[in-house]
Amino acid sequence: MSITIAIIGGILGQIVRVVYILPIITACLCYFSLSEESEGTGLMGRINQLGAIAPEDNSPAEEF
Repeated sequence: MSITIAIIGGILGQIVRVVYILPIITACLCYFSLSEESEGTGLMGRINQLGAIAPEDNSPAEEF
């Protein structure tokens, strides 16, 4: 009986962890969407400019 309860408790614990992550992912996606909407050409614009000869904006040079 105690082994069954331990297995069920472990499975429920994993389900709770997955459900706990969903609001965090949702908040991150909302933030990304709102920042792209407010800034116009934000991160997605910079990603699309990768490999371009001359960047279109006056962003500082990045060092890696």
